[in-house]
Amino acid sequence: MPGQDGLEKIHEPVLLGEVVDALRVKDLAHLKKAHFIDATLGLGGHSLEICKAGGNVLGIEADEESLEIARKRLMKVCPPTFSSHERGSFTLVHGNFRDLKEIALKERFDRVDGILFDLGISSYQLATKVKGFSFQDLDAYLDMRFDRISQEVTAQDLLKVLNVGQLIELFRVTMPKGVARALSKRIVEARKIREIKTVGDFLEIIKPKFRSKPKLNPSTLPFLALRIAVNSELDNLRQALPQALELLKAGGRLVVISFHSGEDGLVKNFFKESQDSERGLIITKKPIFPEKKEIATNPRARSAKMRILQKK
Repeated sequence: MPGQDGLEKIHEPVLLGEVVDALRVKDLAHLKKAHFIDATLGLGGHSLEICKAGGNVLGIEADEESLEIARKRLMKVCPPTFSSHERGSFTLVHGNFRDLKEIALKERFDRVDGILFDLGISSYQLATKVKGFSFQDLDAYLDMRFDRISQEVTAQDLLKVLNVGQLIELFRVTMPKGVARALSKRIVEARKIREIKTVGDFLEIIKPKFRSKPKLNPSTLPFLALRIAVNSELDNLRQALPQALELLKAGGRLVVISFHSGEDGLVKNFFKESQDSERGLIITKKPIFPEKKEIATNPRARSAKMRILQKK
């Protein structure tokens, strides 16, 4: 596993400048005591920039190891003993954004200027072999839990107990129904012979025949669907978005970066419903994408889409 310095070098927050601009951090931070919530702290890349610009951040992160790395990084930029009107402050909480309102009220971030959801997975998490997020380490255990403290069900558990119909629904989140059905049937047949415990076991089942998009590694979408299911990612997002809108001040902004159609469709629909009910105004008629230069240095950014909603 890379050391602390190595992790900081490989971690590149997506659409960093665009996020800071979308939240209007530089415009707000020095005019008033601006408060922002980073609902998906990760290694703290976006929060670092917000703090440096003078914003006060509440960072929420389900992965405890990522949370501690972010804390160390933020301490270097905005230590509690450092007094300057040019720097903001930070409060970090181990938790899940499905509990956004509860956490925010407890930390007195009940009326905020902006909230960010970056729904991607960090380089650090992909490099953490014990969780099995990546398909590069064949011997890694199929865990895939962001939070191994409060979450009990692993990816291995799901592959062991779900029936064909349930597996089809799981994989349909990222794959066409026909491909999801074929893969699900193969999983049920394979587990009759031996348990599916490791990344390598799962890869043996996937193989190239389950490629559902050209030029995409055939393992990408099955792994993504399994991770989403283990962590209830879409359900949590569905619960969190209304809470976020409620916590914003009038004129405050909700910024969401999604990485696959399931997430983006959910966000797009929520934004439309908010605008139709006159609770919000959609700032981005079309999503904002990373520039070619960013994608060249950070290939995982290629799937990112950013949408912005302003509370009325």
